[in-house]
Amino acid sequence: MGYCFRTLRLCFVLFLLVPAAVTTATAAVAPAPVISTGEMARIVAGLQSNPAGFETDARAMFPAFARDVTVQWSSYREKIGVPMANWACTEIDSKEGETIFYPFSGPDLSSVNQLYPQAGRYIMVAMQRAGLPPALDRQPPRELKRILQAYRDRWRFFARTGFYRTNDLEDFASRHEVTVSVTSQLMAFAARLGYEVESVEPVQISADGKDLVRVAEDPALASAWNSARLTLVKNGRRVLIDYLRMDLSDGVIAKHPANRAFIEQASANRTLVKAASHLLQRSYFQILRGAILKNAPSVIQDETGIEYAALAGVFKTKLYGQFTKPHNLFQTSMQHSLALAYQNARDVKPLSFRLGYDKTAGSSVVVAARGAFPVVPARACGGAQ
Repeated sequence: MGYCFRTLRLCFVLFLLVPAAVTTATAAVAPAPVISTGEMARIVAGLQSNPAGFETDARAMFPAFARDVTVQWSSYREKIGVPMANWACTEIDSKEGETIFYPFSGPDLSSVNQLYPQAGRYIMVAMQRAGLPPALDRQPPRELKRILQAYRDRWRFFARTGFYRTNDLEDFASRHEVTVSVTSQLMAFAARLGYEVESVEPVQISADGKDLVRVAEDPALASAWNSARLTLVKNGRRVLIDYLRMDLSDGVIAKHPANRAFIEQASANRTLVKAASHLLQRSYFQILRGAILKNAPSVIQDETGIEYAALAGVFKTKLYGQFTKPHNLFQTSMQHSLALAYQNARDVKPLSFRLGYDKTAGSSVVVAARGAFPVVPARACGGAQ
């Protein structure tokens, strides 16, 4: 009896001690708090000068980063963003919930959002891999410093030009950069434009080309992130950003029926083309060019889009700004028909912003609509976010 009592007392003591030991052990190995997708977007956008979830040395870098990015974003808004949004407000009919197709986009969510702020979905296509979302909280201080400088450089160039250089995007892709990815820059733009980033996930085109589906591969792997979908929320309205990595040239897209089917479907929406290296004027982009000419209800483009004679043969057009020749990096004979159209037109409207490349010849915007131009409803134009 005494043995049983002693044993029972020992068991009771252990019963009291074990939970405390387990709790202590659990606390010792508990992972650090995970920064939410929306919060990480705000950090990359320079909207958090003292973010939680970072060590002291790392947190000390963010006040200067936030100030620098805010200065660059303000400069972009003043020179390009707000004038573009106000122009679109008076000249472009934008419908709530519509889908906008933006080939050769890179991460440039800002331009398409300024032009079509009420859209419910933006389909953006470019050659570069989307890449993993940023994981700044998992970087040592020295690497974080380098990454933040890379973001500064991207913000600075975009603020000055309103577009991305393909070489810069390819540079990060070739080095398998996981923190300064297209995905991270889309997240940053979304936050700066006033959206909450609700989720980011890797996607791919379905086998029949009719939809996008989540990839089966582990999303922790960089190889899963060729394309990405961002789900955003603003004023209770949900918006999708579908960024697809795709080579749009004829030789490649013809070999992938699902991609071709998806592009045929996407091109049935209003389309934006800017800073696209005059690719749609090349002989090896006939599939995409033909799809836009056949399907798109309207097109906004700078001089790098579809050759003007072909565009005007299908759509009614309006000219804005001025144009005499392309940027000197391209053949001066390109868009000869557009130069003639500007020369002969008597109703060209002025343009207070640059949509594409900076040229001594000025900036050109062509608005094309199938049939009659829609009447732009009267509304208050307060500029961009």
